[in-house]
Amino acid sequence: MPRTLYLVRHGQTTWNEDGRIQGQTDIGLSQAGKQEAEELARWLERQSFDAVVASDLSRARETARLLVPGAEVQTLPELRELHFGQWEGRTLAEVRTADRANWSLWMRNPFEHAPPGGETLLQLADRIDRVLDAVHSFDGDKILLVTHQTPIQIILCRLLDLNPRNYWKLVVSTGSLTVVQLYGDVAALNLFNFRPLSLCQALELP
Repeated sequence: MPRTLYLVRHGQTTWNEDGRIQGQTDIGLSQAGKQEAEELARWLERQSFDAVVASDLSRARETARLLVPGAEVQTLPELRELHFGQWEGRTLAEVRTADRANWSLWMRNPFEHAPPGGETLLQLADRIDRVLDAVHSFDGDKILLVTHQTPIQIILCRLLDLNPRNYWKLVVSTGSLTVVQLYGDVAALNLFNFRPLSLCQALELP
């Protein structure tokens, strides 16, 4: 029987709504973010999980508790978003204008160049490798990981043997669910970036 990873990106925050870089700044869920998590919880309510694991940042922990009320939520700092250092709290437009040289270096090679005071994508990928090693030690076959956009992108690259330099092509929305099944060393993507609210809006449902 395969082991199944349910990967959820946290719900929206006010900084998401304002287009601000969050990184490891600890911002809680907005009302819209809570609604995203509650809507996804309705789709998951018949699902049972053997482990519920979240980034230790509050927006991920809050999302996990809304998804699986009453569950024990383990926290892993390794599941945090990329640390954007001095860029956190700014919009992309502000960073491009105020720190053009570092922005250009980071855009060309984020695996070797970090935002000032932040970390490289290689450092994040090393964290994610430790998470994936830890997953193998969890009891049970259904694991819920609640984390952030870049960790989910890197997890998918690692598990699906994708070039990690193409991570940015995997758009992971707030409040979305991605499901990967693990057959030993082989992984299969079963669901990607599913958002119940977007589906309801597309079908013009209340």
